[in-house]
Amino acid sequence: MTVGLRQLCCEQGIAGRSFARSVASLKSAAQVVMGEDLFRQVVESEGKAVLKASADEQLEIDGSASGCKTTTPAGQEVSRVYASCDGVIVPDFDELSRAATTDQEKRKRRATAVTKRRQMPPRRRQELPPLPAIKKGSDQRYKQVYLSCFYDQAKEHRLVGGDA
Repeated sequence: MTVGLRQLCCEQGIAGRSFARSVASLKSAAQVVMGEDLFRQVVESEGKAVLKASADEQLEIDGSASGCKTTTPAGQEVSRVYASCDGVIVPDFDELSRAATTDQEKRKRRATAVTKRRQMPPRRRQELPPLPAIKKGSDQRYKQVYLSCFYDQAKEHRLVGGDA
């Protein structure tokens, strides 16, 4: 899969409220047909890669205050950086499975997958690999995360960070 397609999957996954909607959105936006399970695997693997890079401190900051120039009313060029912070409520991500869904939601998805498989012709069903074990979901649906943002006056440069 190309980097662009993986990025598009992640963007559609964020915008959609379910994998089914996101897959339909991907088909509409890019004429790419993909199964819900493969779509979920792509989005989860990309998320895990970003979390690993973050944990290994491999995400680079590509700007500095010296690049945030603006002109004062007196005509003098100065460097100016604004800072902002806020707390937001986001879907909970379990540390072990990196899941954003509860155990109950995962069981419901599994039941849907099993029902779809049972509706398939027996020959097609036998060709499919067995469903993998259900990963542990999160215990809560949402948690509070604190975000901080640094940006220049023209909003051309931004650095956003978060802490749970």
